[in-house]
Amino acid sequence: MNISPNSVFKQHNPYEQVIQELLQLDGRKKRQLQAQEQTLNTRKTAVSDIGSKLSSLNSLLTTYNDPTNNKLNPLTATSTNKSAVSVLSTSGLNNTGSYNISVSQLAKNDQVLSGSMSSSGTTLSSSGSASFTLSVGGSSASISVNTTGMTNKGVMNAIASQVNSKLGSKLKASVFDLGNGNSQLSFKSVNSGQSSYISFSNVKGDASSLNLSNQYSKSALDAKFTIDNVSFQRSSNKVSDAIQGMTFQLKQVTSQAATINATNDTQTAIKNIKSFIKKFNAANSIIRQKTHLNGKTGDKGPLQGDRSIRNLSYSLRQDASLTVGSMSGQSIQDLANIGIQLKTDGTMYIKDSSKLKNALQTSPQEVKQLFTASDGIIGKMQTTINQAITGSSNLLDTVKNGINRKISMLDKRISAQKEYLKQKETSLRQQYAQLLQTKSLGQNQMKAISLYQSQFGG
Repeated sequence: MNISPNSVFKQHNPYEQVIQELLQLDGRKKRQLQAQEQTLNTRKTAVSDIGSKLSSLNSLLTTYNDPTNNKLNPLTATSTNKSAVSVLSTSGLNNTGSYNISVSQLAKNDQVLSGSMSSSGTTLSSSGSASFTLSVGGSSASISVNTTGMTNKGVMNAIASQVNSKLGSKLKASVFDLGNGNSQLSFKSVNSGQSSYISFSNVKGDASSLNLSNQYSKSALDAKFTIDNVSFQRSSNKVSDAIQGMTFQLKQVTSQAATINATNDTQTAIKNIKSFIKKFNAANSIIRQKTHLNGKTGDKGPLQGDRSIRNLSYSLRQDASLTVGSMSGQSIQDLANIGIQLKTDGTMYIKDSSKLKNALQTSPQEVKQLFTASDGIIGKMQTTINQAITGSSNLLDTVKNGINRKISMLDKRISAQKEYLKQKETSLRQQYAQLLQTKSLGQNQMKAISLYQSQFGG
């Protein structure tokens, strides 16, 4: 193993401990700068943590303020005859009520069948070619097969292959083995309704022997139903544009109307409000945690001295607790009116759950307005949050940029200190190497004098 002369010098230098102690003393400045940098990095992480919680709260507020997501006054709906009409979604439903739905016809996928033919027969290859044009859902394709020497089933398979290749997104072609030595060709539309009606034309050659025929008339393909005696016709049995905000599924023809009852979903509303409280508390808690100062113990958060960030907590609490001016004169004007309050540390909690439940049952629109009015809780909070986390000059980025500038300056000073210590170590080793050399020379001289004295009798 090769050992550098410098390593040997360190191992055998009696002054190595002195050198290390001197370097340790001179390295205090570097360590102080590194400690300052670590503090700044901790502050930057704290700013990012606060930004993350504020962003999470802001996303939830945006969802709750979206009129297509009725989170604060959700409705639920049930059908009296789920086997005929079932409710799939009420996410955008804004009003309670009852709807009587009668189904006279379900939407269907169109189907075209050939005649049943002997699988091993050659009826479809008598002329040597089969061609026709197939149209469905606004698309069409020309089908042409050389049938020479093919069996009936072979011709059907060749036609099905071409149809699936050319119209596969609109049409599914299949050849069925009927189990009695016969085969049958089938074309079935991928989608239901009149717009997916299958038509064929220009039938020539052996294709005329297929005896293609539609299984349904075009008028039989759409769903037909009434809602409170108003007539509707749709291409699908899944209907989302008849009752605003509700999606339901037609399942079978009815002999008597199925009734859908839409009512307030109080439990879901409470659950959503609890989610808001949880997000709010997470944002408030992280701000307080990172900016706190304990006067008794001296314990403090990494952003304790940053008043602008500490004031974020105060602003959010104010946004949550102040009266909504546009609701003046109404029974609900602030969170306290629905049983929600703030503790002295800004923690939001449900103080009176029965009061909240009653408000959601008796005044659901007012509860929603409390949050979503132009001057409501959500609007005020999002203004505060956006000033903190969005835009080119937002608060948190401004603070973080200031920290980054300080870190950059410290990096330069730390690099300079490292270079200084490197040079200092080189200088010390040179000095002590000279000292060792001088000491060794003196010792050699002393030995020579002693030898001389001993040779001449002292």
